[in-house]
Amino acid sequence: MAALKVVNRGVDTLVVNVYHTDETGLSRQKRELEETLHAQLEEYKRAAQAVGEAVATSFVFNGLVMLMQPNGALHGQFPWMLKTKDITLYISTGSWNGIGAVRFNSDFLWSSEGLVNA
Repeated sequence: MAALKVVNRGVDTLVVNVYHTDETGLSRQKRELEETLHAQLEEYKRAAQAVGEAVATSFVFNGLVMLMQPNGALHGQFPWMLKTKDITLYISTGSWNGIGAVRFNSDFLWSSEGLVNA
């Protein structure tokens, strides 16, 4: 039987929860999403639903335009979902737990020098 050989290792996918915090960044605070951002996200989502596919937004991550998806995620907890090839950003109204979550895809993580740099 051939010996096992590790050819590479690293994080495949990373999901990070997003919360509002106080000014120090040390204490989580429950707050609603700002009304202007709520309206902007809803406008992009309606546009995506009207055409039945993702639409470009004014939001950018790592030089890539984020695309608003016509659907949300997690049974309505995250009504807005934006994607690039590197990440998926889920945004909530803030009524429940956190304000969002970010899913970093493996290609992005493996192209970074480490998790801290990602």
